[in-house]
Amino acid sequence: MAEAGKGSKEPSPDTSEERGERAFHLFSELHEDIANHILLFIADAPLEQSTEHGNKNALSSLTHIVPLISKTLRDTASTDFFWKESLLRQLNRDDSRRYHWQAGLQRLLPKETELSIEPDKLDAVLQETKEKCYKDLYRKIMTTHIQGQYPIFIMPCQLRLGEPYGLHLFEPRYRIMVRDLLESSGNYNAATEQAGADLTSEENGRKPPLLIHACLGGRLGPGEYACLVQLVHCTLYDYGTADVMLLPVSWVRMDKLWVR
Repeated sequence: MAEAGKGSKEPSPDTSEERGERAFHLFSELHEDIANHILLFIADAPLEQSTEHGNKNALSSLTHIVPLISKTLRDTASTDFFWKESLLRQLNRDDSRRYHWQAGLQRLLPKETELSIEPDKLDAVLQETKEKCYKDLYRKIMTTHIQGQYPIFIMPCQLRLGEPYGLHLFEPRYRIMVRDLLESSGNYNAATEQAGADLTSEENGRKPPLLIHACLGGRLGPGEYACLVQLVHCTLYDYGTADVMLLPVSWVRMDKLWVR
């Protein structure tokens, strides 16, 4: 700590313009292409500035600020060169959220495909996911794994990631939930057969449907944690009751809840 002497003059704070001129006093002299690339390199992608405890706004400078500066920046901001770097930064974050991005990318790959996040191998990973470009791949991971809307099943219990468990669902609200999940995955008819439906099959090109299991007990609301699980097998009985096999894939933090 420091104490100013009596009668000393307090220095006036720098204005934002003065700080900018001092930090980037040569920026205006750069070639336009170089200046544009610098702006794009320092721009953040959606959720890149988010933390484990909040600030999960999907707005970002790469998507909502830089493209508004000029048509050239708008076109350049959509190229793979910058979205590949943005994805690599998410996959190599210095907090635990890198595991969510890695798990989201792994879910888009065919079974038994090993995930590699090395820069020189990421192009092969992109081809395996069948996405057209890195911007589409980034969006797909963000909307299907990092953020998403899922039905909620409420029952306190202990779960471990990667360890499947079975349940018998009979309440009316969960009968509706299972029916909707089966219809969305194209497995409703198969689930009514005696053997049930194996939803891990990729013959129809779809992944197992997802739901949230609120298993920790306590208050159910925004900010609380729950488990994201895959519906990997289902046998549907008369009146809509069902035996299901669920696979925990990730812990999630709930942002919003509503009653349908």
